[in-house]
Amino acid sequence: MPKLDVHGHSVEGEMEPLRYLIRLDNEEADVLFRHARDHGPAEFEIKYVNYALGHHNGKYTVEKR
Repeated sequence: MPKLDVHGHSVEGEMEPLRYLIRLDNEEADVLFRHARDHGPAEFEIKYVNYALGHHNGKYTVEKR
């Protein structure tokens, strides 16, 4: 799985959701990253496919739900 720097965070996952996260403005991305870190997976949708941004052991990952 690819790993990219997304708004200052190293994130591993499929390319399509990683590109989506990169295109978000800083405030939108910050909400997702903060939610994933503090409350569990942050869910979002791209073209009718559901994804979740997770945070485990200091690492962020994006996975299909």
